[in-house]
Amino acid sequence: MGREPEDRSDFPDHSASDAPERSGRVWLAVVMLVVVPGLLYAAIPMVAFLPLSTGWKVWISGGLVVVAETVFVVAVIFLGGEVVSRYRRFLDPRTLFRKR
Repeated sequence: MGREPEDRSDFPDHSASDAPERSGRVWLAVVMLVVVPGLLYAAIPMVAFLPLSTGWKVWISGGLVVVAETVFVVAVIFLGGEVVSRYRRFLDPRTLFRKR
């Protein structure tokens, strides 16, 4: 009982020229989701040198932490738990100085 080939005229055309542009955008999104939290955490010590009151510095630092954690959670959801656990293993302080 052979099946007839399906008519693919109702499916969108995914040409090969669209693939590099799409993968480039996905790669950029992944890099941004991984790099942005690091930059936000690096900005926290710089808040101490701003000419603001102590209350404002605390609020800005807290906001940076919340935004960095939110972006990190989005990256975990986007990349998947396996990728994050793999890199967490490499950055674990207990195993950082072991010989491999």
